[in-house]
Amino acid sequence: MAQRILLALLWGLLKAPKFIRAVFIKGLIWLLLRAKLGRICKDMRVIFNQLSEQEICALARLCIVNVVSNVINILDIKNINYTINAPMPIEQLTDNGAVFASIHMGKADSAAYALKQSGIKVCTIIGAGKKSPALHQLGLRILQYLDIPYIKKSKSIFFQLVKALSQGQSIFVHGDLKNTGLPTSFLGFQTTIPKTAPSLSILSNRPLYFVYSLPGKNANEYIINIELVEGLFAPKLTNGQKIEQLTYALTRKMEAVILQNPEQWFWVYNRFKNCQVKKT
Repeated sequence: MAQRILLALLWGLLKAPKFIRAVFIKGLIWLLLRAKLGRICKDMRVIFNQLSEQEICALARLCIVNVVSNVINILDIKNINYTINAPMPIEQLTDNGAVFASIHMGKADSAAYALKQSGIKVCTIIGAGKKSPALHQLGLRILQYLDIPYIKKSKSIFFQLVKALSQGQSIFVHGDLKNTGLPTSFLGFQTTIPKTAPSLSILSNRPLYFVYSLPGKNANEYIINIELVEGLFAPKLTNGQKIEQLTYALTRKMEAVILQNPEQWFWVYNRFKNCQVKKT
């Protein structure tokens, strides 16, 4: 019962008029500044060591403001104008399905929504919801509201994703989480990077693209950026070695975009918990 009440309250907030959401945004920003600002600044000191303490604090505050606004106003995705910046026409990118490694930047799921509006068959992944049932149900409801097909995480999820690709669907996978994966350095920390997107690409023989969304110059405009992720495969490489190469290539692309647009990344998520600083 408590979970249902919480879900109803959260969904009501997301669908509330803008002036009501604005009040909650201010309150949530205040709470996160108290709870998260110190930790975010600590992470940023490692990554942006050329910035002063004042500049780091200002950047961390801006990140919190952007994250809260994007989350609370997520249903506004339907009312945004999208421009897709891709290396070739979308139809050619996704002829037989493709793998899109997305990143927690800008408005979540806006890239999947924009491609779907362009006529592309897309599918995204959502967690199993065991830890936070109400938030999980809220995520499902948001995807249903945006009419974005999804696959729930389970023991058979990889096979479901491969099947979807074989049917011409394009898969969206978050590539910046700290799931069990390939040990690597990422933004100055020793951590792990999930290999799901590169593995899907290699094993299904589908192209791998890095996709991220950023606000445009005009109000109510977002740019969906798509970049091909390639590996320089030597002869006789195993699939495992190719997957590692693609994972490293994707990691470097994610790093570059975050360093160029740090105010848009989801710093509130404790990405570097228990990670060691990379030794130089």
